[in-house]
Amino acid sequence: MTEGSAILLVDPMGRVLLQQRDDNVPPAGYGRWAVPGGGREGDETPEQTVRREFLEETGVPLQSVVHFGDFIDLVDEASALHAFCSNDAVERERISVFEGIDFQYWQPQEIDDLPLNPRTRRFIRDFTASAAYAELTHSPVSSGAAVIAIDRWGRILLRRDRLGHGHLTTEDFRLPMVTITDAESPDIAA
Repeated sequence: MTEGSAILLVDPMGRVLLQQRDDNVPPAGYGRWAVPGGGREGDETPEQTVRREFLEETGVPLQSVVHFGDFIDLVDEASALHAFCSNDAVERERISVFEGIDFQYWQPQEIDDLPLNPRTRRFIRDFTASAAYAELTHSPVSSGAAVIAIDRWGRILLRRDRLGHGHLTTEDFRLPMVTITDAESPDIAA
């Protein structure tokens, strides 16, 4: 299983930093936008990976990162992505482009029109619909939908938002949620 980490960096206006890629990964290919990050090296922890990758790609060290969630893909390829988020004050002018074509901040609604691979698009939508994004931007989530999946034993499927160190609390888990756009019904969004 391949393992990597990514950083969802949010500026004071709620925009998310994306990296324009110079490799050709289908279906969006060359020039697509992606979340900064990369693969784990050696015995790095996921947090060490995201800090190293961001520094290598931008020349800017991250000060504060919070674990957002772990995303496991066993369908397309066996991979694990450890996602972190931050609202560090990183102005675009401070970023050097050491990897890829460009880095830009985008409003969540602008991201819908960008060339992205489908998993990246879903990943960003999940983040911008999350309580973590609302907390980083100090704004309420306007409208959302959640899916409650119950198995035959009555257990509810929850998403683990961050790694618990030692004792896990109820704050470490949540329902899978998305933001509802103006044109969507709650059924379609869910």
